[in-house]
Amino acid sequence: MIARLWQTGIDPARGAEYDAFAGAHSRPMFAALPGCLGAFFLGTGEVRSVLSLWADRASIEALESSVLYRETVARFQATGVLREPQTVELFEVTGGTVSALALAAELS
Repeated sequence: MIARLWQTGIDPARGAEYDAFAGAHSRPMFAALPGCLGAFFLGTGEVRSVLSLWADRASIEALESSVLYRETVARFQATGVLREPQTVELFEVTGGTVSALALAAELS
């Protein structure tokens, strides 16, 4: 399993707008992408992050050519909420634990 961490700056006055877009568009996009095992939306102040979990590197490579992904990114960029810097890091998942019940309670 591979973890992909994307981070961006945002206009802090528009944090609620960022979060609404992520919930309405990014969350269902990740759920529809083959090989995506989950995505967590993180943020504070003028920094937002998406930690997504992927079955393998091939799934992440397919992400870049996905029409759904590219359209969602273009729509997000067009909002004007995103700021530099934007970074992507990949990590091999070497262990961990997440309680499904805790996630369901926190994310519902």
